[in-house]
Amino acid sequence: MIFIGIFALVFLLVICLNIYDSSNLQKLEDYIKTQNCINYSYSKGSYKAICNKKVIKLENSFIIDLNKNKKEFLYANIQTSKIQKNTIYINNEKFEFKEKIDAKKFYNLLQEKLNNDRNN
Repeated sequence: MIFIGIFALVFLLVICLNIYDSSNLQKLEDYIKTQNCINYSYSKGSYKAICNKKVIKLENSFIIDLNKNKKEFLYANIQTSKIQKNTIYINNEKFEFKEKIDAKKFYNLLQEKLNNDRNN
């Protein structure tokens, strides 16, 4: 009987944490949509987004604080960008992706935005 009670408590706790995490992801996604981003993806615990004037990285955590969880890079301030396997480095900041094709797609769009920004 005690075992069933402990199991039910753990099961309930896991469900509550999953619901809470889902609401955090929704908050991050809503923020990205307000920034008029044209491409975004969630992988390896963070959202990465390419927006009109900047690249955004939003880390998922138990408590969402956009001042601490957000890193922005204006295209004009990006000195270096490179891709290695499933990781893109922008000014030495790692943008990790689960799939290489997603990293390649994000990197190509980033390069297009950087070229457009430099030509304007």
